Amino acid sequence: MIQIVRDLFADHNDQQFAVRMQCCSCVAHRLIKIGWENGLNYYDARNLILVGMYLPPHCRPRIVMEARQRAEQAGDQFTLSWINQLFEAGAQEAQAKAGAA
Repeated sequence: MIQIVRDLFADHNDQQFAVRMQCCSCVAHRLIKIGWENGLNYYDARNLILVGMYLPPHCRPRIVMEARQRAEQAGDQFTLSWINQLFEAGAQEAQAKAGAA
């Protein structure tokens, strides 16, 4: 999963990405323990996706939907295409599992 998200931060070197991962991990931990923080209202789409990576799976869709909206508002085509590719791949995988069952 980290490599998939790493592609979203291709403009970061390894140290920059490690710092961003640590910060988003801490934010996700605080979200789980004490709830929503107003600081998240200022995160861009990529940071929201990274925070969502550290949340339980049932919490991720809402964060990703918000990230999609922010990417659309900002005109961030790279992030939008990344989100679309990820969900298309996920949908295809779910359909394959359902067909195999």
